Amino acid sequence: MRKIRKIVLLMGMMLLIGMCACNKQDEGGNTDNGETAENGENITTTISDVEIDVDVVPTGTFIEEPEETTPEETTPAPSSDDTFKYLVEEAGVVIVGLSEGTVAEEIIIPATIEDITVVKIADEAFRHNGNLKSIVLPEGMLEIGARAFDDCSALESVTFSDTVTHIGNGAFSKCKALTEISLPDSINSIGNSAFADCGALEKVILNDGLLTVGAYAFSRCTSLTEIVIPDTVSTLGSCAFYHCEALESVEVSRQLITIEFGTFMYCKLLKKISLPDSVEVIEHKAFAECINLKEAYITDVVYFMEKDVFEGCTLVTIMTPDEAYAANWAKEHGVRQKNYY
Repeated sequence: MRKIRKIVLLMGMMLLIGMCACNKQDEGGNTDNGETAENGENITTTISDVEIDVDVVPTGTFIEEPEETTPEETTPAPSSDDTFKYLVEEAGVVIVGLSEGTVAEEIIIPATIEDITVVKIADEAFRHNGNLKSIVLPEGMLEIGARAFDDCSALESVTFSDTVTHIGNGAFSKCKALTEISLPDSINSIGNSAFADCGALEKVILNDGLLTVGAYAFSRCTSLTEIVIPDTVSTLGSCAFYHCEALESVEVSRQLITIEFGTFMYCKLLKKISLPDSVEVIEHKAFAECINLKEAYITDVVYFMEKDVFEGCTLVTIMTPDEAYAANWAKEHGVRQKNYY
């Protein structure tokens, strides 16, 4: 603002000097104000005592507006107690990790901190924690953030509260010691790769009320032998059970419309699959390289199948009505088909 005032002051002074210069004698010796100059000399006007209001901008003068600055948003530093670092947000307390110097094999998340409900485990809060073996989540917790327990290689046990609604992307990926998961009825969505690469995971109980299972959610869970996908699930992401090489038994939700890309690809021990009459579309490589798959029951509701749905499945027979789309598909692609009602 001072710079602008100086500019205006100088421009005002120049304007007054110009006016004084014009107030010189004309050719007849008369000044602009009608007075006669003696000896033909110019009349000099002094401006040293003239007050100039620097807030008055002369007509036609452009003053550049000062740039508006937006204060930078800063993330508040987390608080700490004897065990946890945490943030207090509008919705409640968010656990962001362990306090400095804290090493623990068993963690029980408190229901409240500072008398405020703990509602979330932050993204990456316990990522790469090689000491953690068990975790207990409290009532009131709503969400487990992305990669919250990613690569907790010693984690064997997770106890969910019945208030958790969402498991974030990669939340438990690469938890190689985890053997069993049982989800409470409150959970409605499982993020992408949430349990990917949990090689020791043998048993998964998905809850009624679950709506969405993300892409690659259980991919490369190479010890998983069976899965029941509840009838509430309407979205099963691509490659959800990719490379589950020990998977032998699958029950598919009666709400699924599409079997997406690579959903059961490389499930090498799968021998039989029965699709409900809700399924209409089977996408690329949905069952590709299921080398022991012998029977695939497909209803006449299906109206589209990609050409490589059963790529590498040399033993498969499609069980479907002769007049169904899947029967014509089988004929076109050289796959065995048997009439089935």
